[in-house]
Amino acid sequence: MTRTTGWIGIVAVGLLAGCGWRGGSSRVETGFHQKADLQGVSLVVVETQNGRIDVRCNGSGGEADIAGDKYVRASSREVARQRLDQIQIEAQREADKPEVLRIKASIPKFPDGSAGANFQISLPANLALRLRTSNGSVAAAGARGDVDVRTSNGPVEVEAIEGNLEARTSNAQVIARRIAGDVRAVSSNGDIDIEACGRQCVVAKTSNARIRAIDPRGEVTLVSSNGPVELRAPSLASEPQIRIETSNAHVQVEVPRHVRAALDLNTTNARIRADLSGAQVADREDGDDALSAILNGGGGRIDAETSNGPVHFKLIEAQPLTAEAPATFPAGSDQ
Repeated sequence: MTRTTGWIGIVAVGLLAGCGWRGGSSRVETGFHQKADLQGVSLVVVETQNGRIDVRCNGSGGEADIAGDKYVRASSREVARQRLDQIQIEAQREADKPEVLRIKASIPKFPDGSAGANFQISLPANLALRLRTSNGSVAAAGARGDVDVRTSNGPVEVEAIEGNLEARTSNAQVIARRIAGDVRAVSSNGDIDIEACGRQCVVAKTSNARIRAIDPRGEVTLVSSNGPVELRAPSLASEPQIRIETSNAHVQVEVPRHVRAALDLNTTNARIRADLSGAQVADREDGDDALSAILNGGGGRIDAETSNGPVHFKLIEAQPLTAEAPATFPAGSDQ
């Protein structure tokens, strides 16, 4: 089946799944595959509903390779197929901003049943990305520009980005690895895992879930509730700015012995354990549930606070900051 939307020919690659009855409904699915010219494009926007987005950047090239599938679940196969034809896949430049390519699944609101579209997109690396979905996951890798992700009820996984990352979801996890720019990750009821990220700042906020930050750079802000927070920062700047907050959970912090900072640790209904060996310590005041001190003359700040959970603080050996080039993936890779 071949159908044309605007200036783009969309070639369906056939019914991939179909037609079994489940609880009085039938699901029909078909694939699509097309290309779009990227000459002069600096930003790619991808929008869908009830579907996942997977974008891989592969070095140089002048085309976007756009593949995926769209689906409908309805009361019968006939109704599902009719509705499937109404889902349009578009890839067009914005009229007033030709540097922006918008890839979009236009999905009507049907009175019953469900519908959605999934994207698997291959792009050159020298682009910024804005990715939007609902009830679906988002994955992106290898972009040199900024990456902005919004979803709900779906996890986010982004790695090997040279620009900044902003990622928001709900009821799902956020994973960010090897982001050279700044990171802001927000979830609710979902864990946040950050590794080797940040230039000037790293911000992670969630609720009812865990935050784990390994080797962040710049200012660090980690805020949760009812979830533990772990920070291990062996290549942190000498005068760090760190703020950690949670409740009803433990906090664990490891930073280099050379840091110059005012240290302030607090909890309630639990204990603080701090290993400050290897640092020059002044003005130390501590008890079971609070500790303050000046490390190596001060200059920065390290604040960590929780309730109904212990705080563990440790000074560790520093490790040099190593830069890793963003990974690139061949078209169609599942890496």
